[in-house]
Amino acid sequence: MQMNAARSRQSPVYQLCLYYLSISIFFEVLDQLLFLRLLGVPYVAQSMLALRLFVDMLFVTYCFVYGIKTSIFRGTLINMFIVMVVWGAVLGIVYQNNIIEMFKDLLLFALFALKFAIFKSVFMSGEDLNPLLNRLRKYCIYTLYVAIFSLCVMLTLRRVGFVFYEQGISNLEWYVSYAISGNKMMAAFLGVVIAFLLGKRMVFISCVVIFVLPIIINFVRLNQRMFLTLMTGIAALTAILQVVTFNQDAFSYAIRLDFDSIFQEVRGLSLDSLTRALMILDYPRYSESLSALTELKGNGIMFGGGFGFNYLDSYTNEYVSNAHFSPVGMITKVGIVWMIPFYLVFFHGSIVALRSRHPMVRLCGYYLIATLIGSLFTWKFFLSSPLLPLAFAISLYCDRSKGPARSGIQQPV
Repeated sequence: MQMNAARSRQSPVYQLCLYYLSISIFFEVLDQLLFLRLLGVPYVAQSMLALRLFVDMLFVTYCFVYGIKTSIFRGTLINMFIVMVVWGAVLGIVYQNNIIEMFKDLLLFALFALKFAIFKSVFMSGEDLNPLLNRLRKYCIYTLYVAIFSLCVMLTLRRVGFVFYEQGISNLEWYVSYAISGNKMMAAFLGVVIAFLLGKRMVFISCVVIFVLPIIINFVRLNQRMFLTLMTGIAALTAILQVVTFNQDAFSYAIRLDFDSIFQEVRGLSLDSLTRALMILDYPRYSESLSALTELKGNGIMFGGGFGFNYLDSYTNEYVSNAHFSPVGMITKVGIVWMIPFYLVFFHGSIVALRSRHPMVRLCGYYLIATLIGSLFTWKFFLSSPLLPLAFAISLYCDRSKGPARSGIQQPV
């Protein structure tokens, strides 16, 4: 009875946000269908992205239908995102870029801005935010379950004879951020280990960075409890390594970095040595980024090539529209003049969130940092991170909310 009364007090937009989070949990499971690529099923990845895009469009459309107010577009950040979208669209028209690619970029950037505005309006509405934050907590836990399932599927496929260059499918950054925000470092360590076993470099390195970050912070603060937990983990890992053969090839596969060669190059501290170090780090993606910047040239690097910009990748000899290295991807579309502010606002959001006393706000701060790290390896900010606008809105506005969410919620065991 009380639950129905609480629901009746929630605005339609708030309820849509709850449904959107539930659908995101469903998509975590649905993403495992990407393994069908190994069976020769065509267009699986494209179909999944199209479905996710359709859901985002439906979510935004229904929010406007059910009475979202135009006042959500007030504020410096919202205005910045809107101007950035207009900037990219105008440049795309001026440079006569491919109309389909231009529309796709416009849709992705606009949906990001609109979702952020919608989530901001919810957090500033004064409604009880605990149901929404609890739904996000469940999502974080499900990312662990799905990652374990993905690992089982991957190992089973290898066991039955599939030979493939494939990585497990997961968003474990959410779970690791969740565990760290509740000071559950052993649970976070479990997430890091699973990320390593899945072999997804972007996820693994992001998880390692946000796992190490609170250790450094607590080292500065001399937190004895944290050090006791850490030393216990190190002791347990040492004991495990005594009875389990460490597979160095697996580590090389998960990281795919030649540290010796990189060190030899960067020790010279010259531009040429730095260039060679970047080539060792990831030659295909370095070549992709260099091709994009070469195509832009001069003022194009500063102001961008507009939505729909594409270029010839010298490594694959194919025309592509998105660089995996997100800073370069942003430069190709909106230039350095918007790439730097875009990264700075996310960095600012993470700092604000990490200073919060609310565990779910800190969670989102850690996730923003993981996203910034992951953006160095893939085109990260938009469709591949559908809940990023929510995390950004929580980081900036949850503590300023007039609702009762600031009391916090139960943390993981």
